Amino acid sequence: MIPETLRKYDEVYCDDWLGKKMEDYTLRYVIRFYLQMSQAAFFSKAPHIVAYFFCKVAQLSLENGVCQHTPQVFLQLSHIIMRSGNNIACAQ
Repeated sequence: MIPETLRKYDEVYCDDWLGKKMEDYTLRYVIRFYLQMSQAAFFSKAPHIVAYFFCKVAQLSLENGVCQHTPQVFLQLSHIIMRSGNNIACAQ
């Protein structure tokens, strides 16, 4: 899931997506749900599920624009990638 998310980032790389605001409030609620699920998975000691939910939120942000949760998601996703010794990012 992480390599797929990184490929999706490469597709929209030129930071044009940062100027696009997520207007759909339903997607924002979905993102909040995914973030809450990732927190529950974190405390359940399920790192692969945490990575899955952060990837889903990152992909939603890349496809639909930026919302108030986007910075937190990319910080957490970069932490997951760095914690894995960058092996995941290199597996592309």
